[in-house]
Amino acid sequence: MATHSRPTPEGTLLKDALLRSGLSQRKAAERAGISETRWRQIVAGYQRVGGQEVAVTAPAETIARMALVLDVGADDLRQARRDDAAEVLAVLSEPPRAVRYDDDPHIRAVADLLATLPADAQREVLRRVQERRAQEQGHNEGTSSRSA
Repeated sequence: MATHSRPTPEGTLLKDALLRSGLSQRKAAERAGISETRWRQIVAGYQRVGGQEVAVTAPAETIARMALVLDVGADDLRQARRDDAAEVLAVLSEPPRAVRYDDDPHIRAVADLLATLPADAQREVLRRVQERRAQEQGHNEGTSSRSA
């Protein structure tokens, strides 16, 4: 019978959180941007190399992305002795900062140009911008799901 290394504290935490989440391991791994195989290795705490078990310690960023997918908090990661991942998770969890364009000369020039158009032409320009954004977003989502 094969002996298995004991799971790491973060592996146990993530395994329990996955069960509570209702997500499949495959979907969770995809959302975290790693392969399902790598997810399994991190949770188990080992991988097989040449028939031998080799301990796996995932980088803080990977653990943080996994935790983010499963709604695991930074305090939970600290209790699992992954303070490094807790710090990364705190950064990943921060709401995006609003970007101010008040003084951007490019934005001002485009707005000034747009203002010279009739109202229906302005609406058409804005519709095309939204359409392009939607196309780019769809393309990016398709690309990211294929790369996982």
